[in-house]
Amino acid sequence: MVQTTQLRFNGSVWCNLDIALRNLDQLFGSVAQPQGLTIIEWYILRALYERDGQHASELARAVGRAATSFTPNLDKLQQKA
Repeated sequence: MVQTTQLRFNGSVWCNLDIALRNLDQLFGSVAQPQGLTIIEWYILRALYERDGQHASELARAVGRAATSFTPNLDKLQQKA
């Protein structure tokens, strides 16, 4: 038997996905924050762990950010090293 869960906001998939993503972001943040990292920095390091030597544009794509505004994220992470 499949158990169904009541979706919030009259079943709006988008609103419920947004809620789920915010909860996941908080969960990942609770792992990254004690390390002195933002969630995006944690994602960057994880992407580099999986494949070192990536270009900035590849890293941006890997973490779901626009390459045009990604350099400040790398600069902040480098300052923490």
